[in-house]
Amino acid sequence: MPLDLVKCGMCDKAVVIERGTKPVCQDCRQEEQELYRRVRALLTDYGDRRFTIQDVAGALGVEEKKITYLVDNGYFQLIRSHIMLEDNKRL
Repeated sequence: MPLDLVKCGMCDKAVVIERGTKPVCQDCRQEEQELYRRVRALLTDYGDRRFTIQDVAGALGVEEKKITYLVDNGYFQLIRSHIMLEDNKRL
């Protein structure tokens, strides 16, 4: 399988990945999954609100680029600049 040298979407370190896989290094893989759970819980707990990437990052105390990474890699969807759960439930 072809390999690519890319920048980790979470920490910006150079990482070699198989083409077509998510651009995340081994060191950040667990953080990626934990952050996904935290964002999903926030969106579920406040289902009556709409959140921007900046809102989510501020509420969780993480860098915006990490939330953007999750959106860019299909964990969540941006709808008119608001974040939705991946199952298309409007928040």
